[in-house]
Amino acid sequence: MAILMVGSLYHVWQLYVGPRFETSWTSDGTILKSPRVANIVYLWTYLFGALGAGLYLVCYPIGLVDYNLGGVMRNLLLAMSVFLVLHCVSGLLCFRRIRAESYLRVGLDGVETCSAQFADYKHSDWANITDILDQPPNRRRPIRRGLIVFQCTRGGKSVGSTFYADALTSDYDALREWVRFYWQHPEARAELTDGRALERLRQLTANP
Repeated sequence: MAILMVGSLYHVWQLYVGPRFETSWTSDGTILKSPRVANIVYLWTYLFGALGAGLYLVCYPIGLVDYNLGGVMRNLLLAMSVFLVLHCVSGLLCFRRIRAESYLRVGLDGVETCSAQFADYKHSDWANITDILDQPPNRRRPIRRGLIVFQCTRGGKSVGSTFYADALTSDYDALREWVRFYWQHPEARAELTDGRALERLRQLTANP
């Protein structure tokens, strides 16, 4: 549990100092993902978080825990342990899929996003995207994070897909405009498969 706390503080510190992302491209598009060090810290943080909470849930009922809490605190700790196990395991399963804490692929077919911290994987086809926003619509209080919100139509309904872009870069506004450019200019999407898209992103982040 101590490793879980230290790892969580590391990720808060990353948001404060401004994370840096790794880049690559394939025939499927341009990929941005969290760096190797952040991914290793995330993996061990969630692995030990699941292990620590799981051990408590196993050991407490059979009397292997040396301290005993009563009343509300006991129930609260048990509930927190259940939440941590579910949260960490789902995060690890998501991490196994993308091999990264945060992942963004902008390709010829659409946009693929994943935030392992929230076990949130989404794929949005270009044809289904109706807008790209910085905040979810119809929300009373803004989320104080750097977001890319993809408004899409699925099954005749409007749905939103939120990606926490500040986990990849502190210049999330430039990243949002970069994705918006390829949404609005399908003729330029060939750049996503040969590295030219990364040069365009560098130009955007270099501007004030």
